[in-house]
Amino acid sequence: MLTRTVCSFGQRISEYCLSYMLAELQHHAQFQHQQKQKQWKVVEPQQLSAQTVIIYGTGEIGGRLAAILKSFGVRVIGVSKSGNEKPSFDQVVSISNERDLLKEADWIISTMPLTNETKSYFDQKWMNVVENAYFINVGRGATVDENALVGAIEQKRIRKAYIDVFEHEPLTKESFWWNHSHIIITPHISAVTTPEEAVECFVETLQKVEQGELPSNLVNIERGY
Repeated sequence: MLTRTVCSFGQRISEYCLSYMLAELQHHAQFQHQQKQKQWKVVEPQQLSAQTVIIYGTGEIGGRLAAILKSFGVRVIGVSKSGNEKPSFDQVVSISNERDLLKEADWIISTMPLTNETKSYFDQKWMNVVENAYFINVGRGATVDENALVGAIEQKRIRKAYIDVFEHEPLTKESFWWNHSHIIITPHISAVTTPEEAVECFVETLQKVEQGELPSNLVNIERGY
């Protein structure tokens, strides 16, 4: 039996994503620049309720993110292996069948696990379908083809990328990631496991095992997550 630590990952990742979404839609960087220039220029903020977000992964993390975004009136589309309907999503489609919907996305957020099927899933072919969307990766770094992502940014298919996870961590000082103006890097902090939460999760899992119950955080070895 193999279990995983879940804790408050869904809530933490949701707050991480929401913070960057609001910063973009409320033009934080532009207004900070205008303040330094002593420039009074009105730029109308955009509303979350006008946004369409595609979330890859509809499990505990993706589901929590969808619920929080829906509370702001966001249109949320989920992408999963099965394509089964899930609460808080306006629509769920199976993986590889979402390509027609990508052109409608303002934001694309990956919470996907790393499996044989998802490795380099976000490749050149996938990037070529996207049209001017923001991309957030809080899943696994190896799901993204790094060169394809940079190319998509340069072609303006991806407006800006917020990357919290990388195939090789920590990044070396020589890494190209550091210097790209349209890539925001965070050091794998979107869902930090605190000692207190780790202990709580472990004790809860142990109690269920001792009672002969299957814990909710059980890993499916065949699926890989």
